[in-house]
Amino acid sequence: MLKDALNKPIDEIIQFLWRHECPEDLEDQEMEFLEALKLILTHFAGKCKRKKRDSTNSERAFWISYVIPIFDAFADQTGLLNFRWCEIYLQSHADTNPGAVRYVDGLGLDESENERLVMESSSGEYKEKPNHTEDDTLKQIHSSIMMLKVDINNYRNSAFSTICLVKTFGLHCVKKDITLTKTKLDGATGRYIYQEIRSAEIPVAYEKRHKYLKIAELLATLTKLLVIQKNVREKLEKERSDYIPVPESLRVQAVLGL
Repeated sequence: MLKDALNKPIDEIIQFLWRHECPEDLEDQEMEFLEALKLILTHFAGKCKRKKRDSTNSERAFWISYVIPIFDAFADQTGLLNFRWCEIYLQSHADTNPGAVRYVDGLGLDESENERLVMESSSGEYKEKPNHTEDDTLKQIHSSIMMLKVDINNYRNSAFSTICLVKTFGLHCVKKDITLTKTKLDGATGRYIYQEIRSAEIPVAYEKRHKYLKIAELLATLTKLLVIQKNVREKLEKERSDYIPVPESLRVQAVLGL
């Protein structure tokens, strides 16, 4: 569906998207993902019809006009996250650093209000500020670790092997590029691992619309990872309540010496 839509001229893409019938054998999750893509591309096509684009390099302008609509549509249709936007208080930072205050540009929470994805915008569309990018990269790494630390503290009686399956996520926007990352515990060393997963450029002109294939790939990857995380958290809850017994020597608090 996506490639067929992107092959359409701007005057036909919206009609094609909403007349396109999805296969009946799709899973609910696949249907939700396609609905999200339809909304994302509809918004993109609408933006491309503007007679003149603003040339401001304000990071908020690009963030609000192009990044937020993508992830709001994703969240509304899949239900995997709920987003809060623009100078959002990061509770995980306060919980692990008493008295400290941190605000982030975007925050994704799961259905239990756990902070799962932290987001930063480090520049406007046209020009990067390298120092700002570096500072926000370090901030995002630290924030994702703080979110993971909250899980570690909450699931001290769960299995260390299970907590090592927990991942927190980050999204960093620099100019028109977005990068998805994950953070997890290394089961062998107990240290934190921060990894880039996917990156993509958000197109702002219709002739660049093929770049939405990479956006879709990034969102599909995030979908898969979040579904896995739901199952991991269910197992952690069962271990914490002793529904699934965990020997004391294999619990998080014993392995990490908490």
